[in-house]
Amino acid sequence: MTHISKYYKRSNSWCGVAALGLALVSGCAGPNQAAQVAQRFSYAQLTGSQREAMLAKLTRLPVVIHFKQGERIPVDLRLDSSLTQLEAPNMTLVAKRDFYLLLRADGGPLLSPDGVDFEHKTKNYFVFGFKIERDAPTALHVVLGVRPEPSTR
Repeated sequence: MTHISKYYKRSNSWCGVAALGLALVSGCAGPNQAAQVAQRFSYAQLTGSQREAMLAKLTRLPVVIHFKQGERIPVDLRLDSSLTQLEAPNMTLVAKRDFYLLLRADGGPLLSPDGVDFEHKTKNYFVFGFKIERDAPTALHVVLGVRPEPSTR
C-alpha cells in the first residue's frame, strides 16, 4: 500500500508540472507572437470599398493594421463629463512614417514601426496643466506623448 500511495503522489506532482508547462507554452504568448498570427490589413482598406468586410475582421482579434506615411486619419475626440463639454474642431492625424497597430484581446493596443516588434518599451507620457501667456487667455494645456520623437537636448 505504501508503494501505491507514493506512486500517486509522484504522478500527481508530475501532472501538475506538465499542466503548468502546457499553460505557459499555450496561454502566455506575448505581443510579438500574437502579431505573427494576426490578421493584417491596411488603414486604407478600412476606409475603401471593402470597409464592411474589414470592419467585420476587427471583431476577431488579434489584428494588425498598417498605417502608411502621409495617410490622414480623422480623430473623433470625446469628453465624458458632467462638469464640462468639449467644443472640438475636426481633427486629423497625419502619419509621419509607416507604422503598425496591434489590437489584441488580452491587453491594450500596441504600436510598432516595423510590424514585427510590438514589445519595444517606449516611454509614452501625458501632461496636464495650464498655458499662461501675457496677451492671451489662460488655456488648459494637454499633451499626449505616443512614441515621442527622440529628445534633442
